[in-house]
Amino acid sequence: MRIFLSWSGLLSQSVAEILRRYLPVMINDVKPFLSKHDVESGSRWNIELMRELGESSFGILCLTSENLNSNWLLFEAGALTKHVEARACGLLIGSLKATDVSGPLSQFQHRAFSREDFDGLLKDINAKLEKPLEVSQLSLIIDKWWPDIEREYQNALSAKPSESRRVPRDQRDIMEEVLGRIRAIEKTLLPQPSLLKVHLRIKGAQRDITKFIGLLQTLDFGGRATVFQQYSPNLAAVNVQSEGPIDSMKLSQAASQCGVDLEVFEI
Repeated sequence: MRIFLSWSGLLSQSVAEILRRYLPVMINDVKPFLSKHDVESGSRWNIELMRELGESSFGILCLTSENLNSNWLLFEAGALTKHVEARACGLLIGSLKATDVSGPLSQFQHRAFSREDFDGLLKDINAKLEKPLEVSQLSLIIDKWWPDIEREYQNALSAKPSESRRVPRDQRDIMEEVLGRIRAIEKTLLPQPSLLKVHLRIKGAQRDITKFIGLLQTLDFGGRATVFQQYSPNLAAVNVQSEGPIDSMKLSQAASQCGVDLEVFEI
């Protein structure tokens, strides 16, 4: 099973590298992908990355207080969950708590980097295997390797003391988010209107396309991105669903802000 390790920033990368080393040792059928190591020299890295995002059936987002608004992390999280069978989990690093995570990343299940939550993460991964390990066997494996993982994790934290101080989220902000989730759940219980489908074609430099896709995940334009496709380094496309009119003006402003050309087509 392919697992995509998403990271942004030095501490996040260090933790992702720990996972890359230990996950295959603990569960042999697991194949982690970490872009820093696993994209071959000379390959068209963006196309290789898109292929891995499409083929991975589980994603781990290595979250720190410094990368919660990373456009690249937001883009990878959206791409990982573009098909129903995929799952992604946010791994909370350092003092980060689930209540500190807002916006698109708050929709994912979050686990702290602790023995108890790491045990739950491995059980989630194991459950998606074609031939999962017995629970008792998995517990023995975790008992063996957790001390080494914990030691390397603490070393990574000690080596990155410059992590900016996290400002706790306002309680009102948390309550509004909870209310929003409840309303979203209630909405799913009601009869759904027919959805408008729109196709966005994006042209520009790869870094500008990536920036636009990340912005699209957070932009309130009246729709939501469902499928991302990379045709070439300078051409990509996104399918969007909406229950009502799309705010083309906001999309155009976002495209202009990111320096890309945007064409909008109704499907």
